[in-house]
Amino acid sequence: MRAGTVGAVTGIVVLAALAVGRAECPSGQLFVHHDGSFENGFSWTYYSSGAPYGCFGEGYDLGPGVINCAAYWIINGAGSWGGCLWDLYIWDGGITREPGYVIAAAPGVIFYNTPYWPDVGQNDHEMDVHVADEFTVGHFDTGQWDSYVYIAADCNGLGGHPWTCVPPGVDWPSGWQDPALVWGTTRSLGIGVYFTPDATPAEITTWGAVKSLFR
Repeated sequence: MRAGTVGAVTGIVVLAALAVGRAECPSGQLFVHHDGSFENGFSWTYYSSGAPYGCFGEGYDLGPGVINCAAYWIINGAGSWGGCLWDLYIWDGGITREPGYVIAAAPGVIFYNTPYWPDVGQNDHEMDVHVADEFTVGHFDTGQWDSYVYIAADCNGLGGHPWTCVPPGVDWPSGWQDPALVWGTTRSLGIGVYFTPDATPAEITTWGAVKSLFR
């Protein structure tokens, strides 16, 4: 297994326009940890292990609510690659503890908005998963033999909770780690969520309760 990088750049990288025909998330507010620009992109290649080894993720704690969609900012490093095939995951944890058990998965999702670096394309996929507290949203690249597509990385933003699951038998400790261990300074990954918080239960007021106010 090899750790791939698209090649660091400095300054603002403008996000590419959304691909024609891409279905936008139908609901929810977009939450991200990146600052709207990216300075690098990461991937694991030549892997012999299955997920979670080789996965990437970004941890969130937005309280109880519904993850309407997962959002990924993807880079094409080859110039001729027209899409990518990923398994998408939501794991428990990711803020106070490393990602744990799988809450939801969407296997074999194809993303086509993968422009050539230094452009970056946003891709959304509907999830519709309820969570109670912290979670990690991420992916595993199921079809990449060499470095064609990369998850975008914000290296100088405010910061979030980025993760990668390092495969065994490479130069770094295996298991869930900060991507900075492998690629250097990483503030967050290009992985976000469209999220709708649970509604606050309305206070129930009865006529009897109202009358009691005047006693």
